[in-house]
Amino acid sequence: MCRFAGFLGLSFALFFAVGCGGGSGVEAPPTSKVKGVVTLDGNPLAEGEITFEIVGKSLSTLEIKDGAFSGDAPQGKNTVAIRAYKAGPPLDTEPSGPPTKNNFIPARFNDETTLSAEVSASGSEDLKFAVTSR
Repeated sequence: MCRFAGFLGLSFALFFAVGCGGGSGVEAPPTSKVKGVVTLDGNPLAEGEITFEIVGKSLSTLEIKDGAFSGDAPQGKNTVAIRAYKAGPPLDTEPSGPPTKNNFIPARFNDETTLSAEVSASGSEDLKFAVTSR
């Protein structure tokens, strides 16, 4: 019985020391400061968001205000996505509910993006992205 209790105690200790797989095992890359501008049809994008992503490793979404954005993004070659939203109709299941958010930036600049940016250890402070509504 004493041996079983010892085994049980050791099992619990190992379980809590190792955990139950909460981590992905992939370490996120370090981040650096980024800063830049986004234009829509040649004018500063009033409001939106820009996402820097190293696929499978790290993601950073920054606010765009009056065309400008700044913040931290993962170091390395990032895929960049730009989105901006207009109020849409409420959900069919909740007709008196809040308006939905509809992204009005074409998919080639977000879901099907080919935009990218290299973020160096010293940061990237002159990023420029020009998107079009058509």
